[in-house]
Amino acid sequence: MRGLGSSRGWSLHSHSAASLWGSSRVSREEADAFSEDEVELTTLLARQVAAAVQNIRTYTAERNAADELRRLSALRADFVSLVSHELGTPMASVIGCAATLRANWRELSAERRESFLALIEQETGRLSILIRDVLDTSRIEAGTFSYAFGDVDVGDLVREAASMVSLGTDEITVTANAVEPLPAVRGDRDRLRQLLLNLLSNAAKYTVSGDEIEVRAAAEDGVVSVTVADHGPGIPQDQQRLVFEKFGRANSGGRSKPGAGLGLFIARSIAEAHGGTLDLRSDSGSGATLTIRLPIG
Repeated sequence: MRGLGSSRGWSLHSHSAASLWGSSRVSREEADAFSEDEVELTTLLARQVAAAVQNIRTYTAERNAADELRRLSALRADFVSLVSHELGTPMASVIGCAATLRANWRELSAERRESFLALIEQETGRLSILIRDVLDTSRIEAGTFSYAFGDVDVGDLVREAASMVSLGTDEITVTANAVEPLPAVRGDRDRLRQLLLNLLSNAAKYTVSGDEIEVRAAAEDGVVSVTVADHGPGIPQDQQRLVFEKFGRANSGGRSKPGAGLGLFIARSIAEAHGGTLDLRSDSGSGATLTIRLPIG
């Protein structure tokens, strides 16, 4: 290639605009070989190229922002629809049971009154969990989800959580096994209990009557690991990432259980706040195993 209006050889070296900044260099073999007109023209071209690159970056950023706004808008619409449904169903049950009890209290047998009251208790419990999960998710995103760290006996925590879930699920067995010695971890005991209860409650949704959920804690390679394993329908590979996202729910075995899809999102957030991890291993049709790993000390 020839020089700008000159017969003296020159070369243009350019670096990809896809790099962090992008750059171009114009050079000649002789010193002071550029005329003032050539310098001015080269400078003008450089400014035009820089403006074009900046326009491309601005356009890309605006397009990405628009895509993100559309995604958030769709997510918000899905959230409103989901929460409205999850709130509406138990509320309808509570209102219906209360109205029936009020209108027919004397005519109903003691057994029927007890069943209506039990249903009210069950549905108000669902409402309480949903409201707590929504509030906790908001606090996690705002960075105001508080923790109070201390030494935690994970073995004791596992046995406590297993016992709590067993009491609420008479037809499912929850077995707990802590492999001793089990060193303490540095963490917030209440939050770690919430994490375990979320995992166990999620497993109980997909466990059939008469089956069991297994919880095991052990120390290995500088961490304390806790596994929660069920024998349910499992989670397909293409849906395993989804279950850890906000409002994400897997369609396991063609069945989608009630819930806002926040439990595993909150559980992973708690694990990561402790410097740990929460992972899933599952094959469709053969149950699911969730593993928490928390650093020792």
